[in-house]
Amino acid sequence: MGGTTPLLQDTLRLALGNNQTAEASVTISDLVARYPQLAGAGPLRIELRREFDTDFGPADPGIWGFVSVTNNDTQQVTVIAPH
Repeated sequence: MGGTTPLLQDTLRLALGNNQTAEASVTISDLVARYPQLAGAGPLRIELRREFDTDFGPADPGIWGFVSVTNNDTQQVTVIAPH
């Protein structure tokens, strides 16, 4: 968290609902399997950014993230939410 060099940077495509105003989500079932460089590298920071820079005007839906992480060994669940 204190470093300025990211451990990784990735673009994830969100699964959209039936229209552009519906919720969108992405699921990574095994974070370390997908990104092995994260193993033992905690604590980590997650940053979300739009892939494009578009002005939606007053109806801008913005973006936010809600992440739940489960330790498969201990079954401990950690929730990461904006503050």
